[in-house]
Amino acid sequence: MVRILCTYFIDWAGKVTIIIPTELIYHQYAIQKQGSVVYCAHPDVERLRCDHRMVGALVGTLPRLPLQNTFHGLPLLLMPEEVTLALSKNIIVIESWEYPRTAKDRIKCSVYAYLWNLGFYITRGTKFGGDFLTYPGDPMRFHSHCIVEAVERDDEIKAIDLIGKGRLATNVKKTFVLASVTEKREEVFTLSWAGF
Repeated sequence: MVRILCTYFIDWAGKVTIIIPTELIYHQYAIQKQGSVVYCAHPDVERLRCDHRMVGALVGTLPRLPLQNTFHGLPLLLMPEEVTLALSKNIIVIESWEYPRTAKDRIKCSVYAYLWNLGFYITRGTKFGGDFLTYPGDPMRFHSHCIVEAVERDDEIKAIDLIGKGRLATNVKKTFVLASVTEKREEVFTLSWAGF
């Protein structure tokens, strides 16, 4: 566990920005928070990925190929759900992390923690219309099997949306999962399309 002491300020929109002293930039788990995301710029990103199954997304440019946008390098952008789980497991320490704020954020964090405890690697699922994508192993070696959307247990979902999500998932060779996790129980429903 690494403790980072830094200063922060809150702008008029309520977004929090943490300023890290420059001497911490290349030390273990140097973290910078902008809004509701965290950037990690350090030589040991591999530890987060391999030891803790926290994938994030590389958002920097490669030093030798700065004008291309196919491959990315450091810093690493962590999802707010990854940061919340890392804080709860004492993997990282950030002063004054204020997430989750809404009921939807709490459900997403609960579903993320549930999937992480099952042993999945998890990335963002917005590209496929969900909250998360789950992988049986490292995403560099495996394809995702599921598109997961975190929902409240009593949320109303239109039939047309269920059909669209099931068809989309089937067309990209995945299973669409609706997941709801509360303190009392976990409910997971899968959708697949069997069109004729």
